[in-house]
Amino acid sequence: MKKITLLTILGLFFFSFGLYAQEKNIPIRIGNTPYQSKSTAKKSAFAAPAAVQALAVAGSIDVANPAAGNNGYTADGLVKNILTSGCLVVSNVRFGYYQKSGSNWNWTDHIWSGTAGDRQLGYYSKGTSTFPIDEGLLISTGKINSAMGPNSFANKSDAMVNNASDPDLTNISGETMHDAAILEFNFIPDGNLVEFKFVFASEEYLEYVHTDFNDAFGFFLSGPGITGSYTNNAVNLAQLPNNDAVTINNIHSAGTNTYGTSFPAHNAAYYVNNPAGSTVMEFDGSTTVLTATYAVTPGQTYKIKMAIADASDQLYDAGVFLKARSFATNTLVITNPAPVCSPNTVNLTAAAVTAGSTAGLTYTYWLDAAATIPYNTPTAATAGTYYIKGKNLVSGCSDTKPVVVTVSNVVVTEATASHLNVKCFGASTGAITVNNATGGVAPYTYSWKKNGSPFATTQNLTGLTVGSYEVTATDANGCKGISTIAITQPTTDLTVTLTSKTNVLCNNDATGAIDITVTGGTGPYTYSWTKDGNAFAPVTQDLINILSGAYIVTVTDANSCQKQLSVTINSGDSTKPIVNPLPAASTINCPQTPVFAVATASDNSGTVTSLTFVDVNTPGSCPGTYSITRTWTAKDACNNVSLPVSQTINVVDTTAPTWTTAPTALNVTLQCSDAAGLTTAQASAPVATDACSTVTYTKVSGTFVVSSTCA
Repeated sequence: MKKITLLTILGLFFFSFGLYAQEKNIPIRIGNTPYQSKSTAKKSAFAAPAAVQALAVAGSIDVANPAAGNNGYTADGLVKNILTSGCLVVSNVRFGYYQKSGSNWNWTDHIWSGTAGDRQLGYYSKGTSTFPIDEGLLISTGKINSAMGPNSFANKSDAMVNNASDPDLTNISGETMHDAAILEFNFIPDGNLVEFKFVFASEEYLEYVHTDFNDAFGFFLSGPGITGSYTNNAVNLAQLPNNDAVTINNIHSAGTNTYGTSFPAHNAAYYVNNPAGSTVMEFDGSTTVLTATYAVTPGQTYKIKMAIADASDQLYDAGVFLKARSFATNTLVITNPAPVCSPNTVNLTAAAVTAGSTAGLTYTYWLDAAATIPYNTPTAATAGTYYIKGKNLVSGCSDTKPVVVTVSNVVVTEATASHLNVKCFGASTGAITVNNATGGVAPYTYSWKKNGSPFATTQNLTGLTVGSYEVTATDANGCKGISTIAITQPTTDLTVTLTSKTNVLCNNDATGAIDITVTGGTGPYTYSWTKDGNAFAPVTQDLINILSGAYIVTVTDANSCQKQLSVTINSGDSTKPIVNPLPAASTINCPQTPVFAVATASDNSGTVTSLTFVDVNTPGSCPGTYSITRTWTAKDACNNVSLPVSQTINVVDTTAPTWTTAPTALNVTLQCSDAAGLTTAQASAPVATDACSTVTYTKVSGTFVVSSTCA
């Protein structure tokens, strides 16, 4: 029978919950789903939570660590020793929740668990994480220990006190509150302003942006002169500077919620995403560090209620991280003195530094926040952070706050690795790059002088010629830093001059030479040559054994500076020598011997190395006559041969032969009977001679006859 009753009760519970969800049009959510199995966890509204992690992992915030020594504090001790500081009196600290009974809201204290991590209020530190607050108090809708990283669950949920609620949170959200955690206390401020710093975080980021599931929280301040819209005329300090309430609906990046509805970013500058697997904390997202502040009346009693709760169900934890000792009043108001320029100092005892502080305070000056190391020269403070302690000698209350002295010692230095001197004499290729100025207050402006005259107003310079450059960096307060930088160049210009050249002696001979002299620039030098516009193989400074042509040498120094020189090597001697004219052709009578003129020749180079002739003898038409032509040619040192020049002498025979036999010498008288004598006589002939050749005889007429008397 008991078993049937229990099942009936459970059935009625889920039936009633389903009717409630349908009435509110709220889908049933589940909790404690690891990211890796999110799609399969659909069976239970409350999955069993994972084992609580006792110690923080590397990179996580550290919550309720026994080593911190704060777990023994009650709520009262946490507020007075961790949360508050300065001159304010705290009383009536309590931690619990409200429950509605009829039209009344009744307070119930939370059970203070013996396990600090199971509480909804406790101490945390940033541990080894990048969390933006060093330490403080965490108020959570779940167990504070569950806030530690890594972010392993899509929906970390600790079901605490189901009906724990708050009237103001209910008013804000319009939903039923669960798991409420409320820290309340009274305080009397000594100053006219109360403030504290906090970070809001939630598991509902970003999947429940713009849905009915928005965990609610608020900082409700009530007291003299406050006329807000919440309980006891309280105002909610959980607001952005633009007065938007701090909720996941008001602070988020662009995204798509769990129902497929896309939404644009809103106040995204205040949102910090914490993706799955992040070691910082379990919550899926948070705000940046925000400041709650409100003007109060010194000496009056105020009440602050810091409340957070799950809306609509007990799923998806949320938390508020309060910065340690940030809940304070401005008993001591510090205004950092205006920056000065080095070597000036600052007088920390000047009234302007503590203007606005509670009257009657006595000030002392310290080097540390704990006010244990005195600062002995506050009237001549140099750059640094110091601490001023203001103490009310009547009440004994004191407050210590930092004061920052800014002494701008502007330093501007060159980025020497980027320095470029002028490489080529007279060029404008220098460059100066200066590092961003330091030691002052940004932004900085830059101005330049060149050789004492205004030059430029940019941070870096290019296209510079040789000179002395002075840069002045000026910070936002007018403090200046100066640096002088020299741009140099080679001492002298790179020059190429022709020392000597040798033209080609004879045409097509490789007897030319070029000798150049290179000075200035930056050695060593390299050389390249062209001949008649074409690349020429030698890479030497000078050339020998070259042909005629138009040569150009390009000299490049170690800085890649270049100069050119053109040299023309003239062609050699190609002009033929000239044999001077000889006498015209002449005729002589044999047996005269031809006598030729002696030829002469000239050459444009002045040197005729040989003058030779060749005779050609042509026989005449009769014996002893002939014609001789003597042809002369000249040659110079380059073997140029002249045109031939000839002289002809004709030898002719114009003289008749001469008889050497006397006219009667051939007469002979013979006896008629002397037949032999007659024969001999018949054979006799006269003798003649000729100067040119032999003589032939022709008997013109007659014969020897026997006289008739011989009959």
